Amino acid sequence: MRYLILVGLLISPSLWADSIAHYQDRRNAYVGGSLMAMKLEYDDGAVNPAGVNVRLGGMLDEHWGVELRAGVGPSPDTWRGNNGRKVDYTLDHVGALLLTGRLPFQSPVALPRIDSLFVQGFAGLADTKVKTDRRYCNAGVCRSDVERNDDTTFAWGVGAGLRTEYNIGLTLQYMHYTTREYIDITSVEGGLEWYF
Repeated sequence: MRYLILVGLLISPSLWADSIAHYQDRRNAYVGGSLMAMKLEYDDGAVNPAGVNVRLGGMLDEHWGVELRAGVGPSPDTWRGNNGRKVDYTLDHVGALLLTGRLPFQSPVALPRIDSLFVQGFAGLADTKVKTDRRYCNAGVCRSDVERNDDTTFAWGVGAGLRTEYNIGLTLQYMHYTTREYIDITSVEGGLEWYF
């Protein structure tokens, strides 16, 4: 049985070589940017900061690729609690290394200048850092406490997009970056890709 698996592994690249060589003639690496509408659920409550990210990726064949992304949420979102409590949450950074799978398909209706449509999935590791600035005011006395939480966790996502004849693409994605018992970061992202 081991020898059959070994023979299969030795023969299988030759079966894929023609389709991979044909695919390599296309522009399959891309750089992109996205606007992020995030939801950050924390111990205290939920806030919705906005952010941006840049993405660099490449497709190894028609269906599989890798992507590296880095993002930031530069403006904080504020949660206000009882007794003069105010908490500002800022996403210092989010970085992710993801394996991506795409399923391209043709539109049932002819669309001008559209090369293909696709759905895709992501899975990998994400590193996030959230800055929490808590301010308490009680009886005219205010104090502040700043804390940073850095987490590296499993990340996943799904998306859909289109690629034009001009090697420009549009994407819409849902990403789940961090899931911990005290923090949960999700994001809806709309982006633009350029294939080179």
